Amino acid sequence: MKKIIFKSLIFLSLIIYHVFFVVTLVFGQDSVKDGKTEYITVIFPLEDLRPTEETKGMGIEIADTLTSVLSKKSGYKVVERQMLSKIIEELNLNASGVIDPDSAVKAGKLLGANALIMGSFLKFMDQVKINIRLVETETGAILKTASIKGRFNDILDLEEKLVNTIASSDK
Repeated sequence: MKKIIFKSLIFLSLIIYHVFFVVTLVFGQDSVKDGKTEYITVIFPLEDLRPTEETKGMGIEIADTLTSVLSKKSGYKVVERQMLSKIIEELNLNASGVIDPDSAVKAGKLLGANALIMGSFLKFMDQVKINIRLVETETGAILKTASIKGRFNDILDLEEKLVNTIASSDK
């Protein structure tokens, strides 16, 4: 029993250390650069509004693409998804498979982010629609939104266009 408690404490200490490491990296830099807001962003897996075998895992894949493309954009720094996974697991946030906005904001704050991206997608026949929103972690206010729809076979192009839309939009 003591070994289990000891191992749990070590694991929890490592998680806390990693969170403080990320927070130190993030808050050690200004979030305003050249008069433009810099978003330190956590990207959550997108919710599948009509899950099927064909769309299984797509929410994570879309979030991965958003992470890869957005991290190259000026004004955005993206927190590594492995850190997000550890926080979600530790806080036991995704027991239902869907993370509610309040829990997402809480996880984003723990990771030192000033913004998070969450959203959903819906595949219907050969069409897909993806919606995302950039949410401020401090207030929960929606800062920007983006939506795209097209053929399901064009999903990779649609994801990239979606990132370009959110990265370039004012609101």
